[in-house]
Amino acid sequence: MDEAEERVSETGKDIWTLIKESKKADKKDSKHEEQQLETVLLFVGAKQCGKTTVINRFLDKEEQPNKTVALEYTFGRKSKNVNGLKDITHIWELAGGTMLSDIATIPITESNLHLCTLFVCLDLSAPQDIPDIVEHFIEKIKTHVNKIMDSLEARGSKRPKGLRSYQWQKFGTDHPDKDLVSLFPIPLMFLCTKADTLEHLESERKKLLYKMLRYLAHSHGASLLFLNQKDDQTFSKCKQALSHYAFKGTMFKSMQMDFNKPLAIIAGQDQFAQIGDLQPEQLDLSQFPEAAVDKARTEKEYLA
Repeated sequence: MDEAEERVSETGKDIWTLIKESKKADKKDSKHEEQQLETVLLFVGAKQCGKTTVINRFLDKEEQPNKTVALEYTFGRKSKNVNGLKDITHIWELAGGTMLSDIATIPITESNLHLCTLFVCLDLSAPQDIPDIVEHFIEKIKTHVNKIMDSLEARGSKRPKGLRSYQWQKFGTDHPDKDLVSLFPIPLMFLCTKADTLEHLESERKKLLYKMLRYLAHSHGASLLFLNQKDDQTFSKCKQALSHYAFKGTMFKSMQMDFNKPLAIIAGQDQFAQIGDLQPEQLDLSQFPEAAVDKARTEKEYLA
């Protein structure tokens, strides 16, 4: 008996069976190989509030930011493994505040919807503009996303249902405020820049501003983060948050709700009961979900 015959007799299989099984094993192994991740980060918000600075610091770019024109694009990459595979995040920044918001929806498409995160950047040195900016972009982007999701569902896609389920899992399916929030359909974060301008703000006005921002964020299931040019720790948390959404990195763990310090709150970790109350004249109720307003009126207090 020659060597080939001996191998066949020992295994009970001929050479062609072994080759076929080897190919099946290789195919099975390939399914477990890491795939390249491509995400989309969309930055919108107030004019000249530091969006470009935030992006550059995330990408470790040290050059002075140029003025953004219309809708600008850049990207970031991160090595995934020793084989040289790199994840990519596509970063879009809208200039001009609400003036150019009609083109803000361009980066969000059917193919990448489940990989998108929206960052609404707010200027704390102009707090009077914050409610209008939030309402404008939330409505604009939400309408666009819901239209895409409705179209996908009409064609039998299960992706919208999966995305909604994922959003609720992240927020908390058993959260006590579940029935009061209007959860945004994709991950959402409010980045509040120029927090250093609040250092000399009168205490009561500062508390009111913090309450309003916490309420706005919590009402839409958004994370909330203050950024202070003089405080590297705030930008460190910001970089962690961006890395989390861009490359599935670890989100910052240390949260902060004290009005004497920069806020840092992950979506789903706040509660209306913890935020406190606002008087009717201090709060524009048109900015918030009707369910929350009704509950507030019923209990004769306004949650903020």
